[in-house]
Amino acid sequence: DDEENKGTMYNSAIEELFDKIKTYVDENDMSNSILMQMSSDTTEESEDSKESEKYNEENISIQFNDNVLFEPDEATIKPGSEEVLQFLGDCLASVQNDIAVVIVKGHTAISPTSTVDSRLLSSERAGTISNFFQYNSGMPSTMLIPMGLGSDYPIASNDTEEGRAKNRRVEIVIINKESQLGKSSEFLKAIGASFDINSKESISNSIR
Repeated sequence: DDEENKGTMYNSAIEELFDKIKTYVDENDMSNSILMQMSSDTTEESEDSKESEKYNEENISIQFNDNVLFEPDEATIKPGSEEVLQFLGDCLASVQNDIAVVIVKGHTAISPTSTVDSRLLSSERAGTISNFFQYNSGMPSTMLIPMGLGSDYPIASNDTEEGRAKNRRVEIVIINKESQLGKSSEFLKAIGASFDINSKESISNSIR
């Protein structure tokens, strides 16, 4: 394996992480149910001289489609799905020094047969995955941001079962520490629910 990998050059640990996960997904015939994308949160400037910087700024998005991780209306990980989560969590832990945060977003569909609260369900699913990464792979809890988005962001029509299946998904966004988002203290404060104690006191004083 070492001989095969000698010819592969990576501009960043994040690019290598993307390739490692993509290879796992392809080798396990999951490419139809797990979609991956690498994208930059910056505008493209020049070409050759900025090439390495462009790679260093890229983030990774991973989308798990319907029924990969959970049964309908359930927030417990399906038997057999732990393996892919364990692999992903271990990959994240191995490059955690290069990651700012990992955002886990739960999405649900609007279904006429469902009796559960979609926002609560999506929040529980995002929390379940975040806890898995923390307790099984040792990812710091401060780097894991679970978000339950309910059915507010559909990517297909909820009028058909095919569309609802597309809307039921989990998205994991790996924010590169070297990206603009990863370097934004305001962004990191916002998603980490941090606040300046002086600002809090000034607000309290203004209310009196």
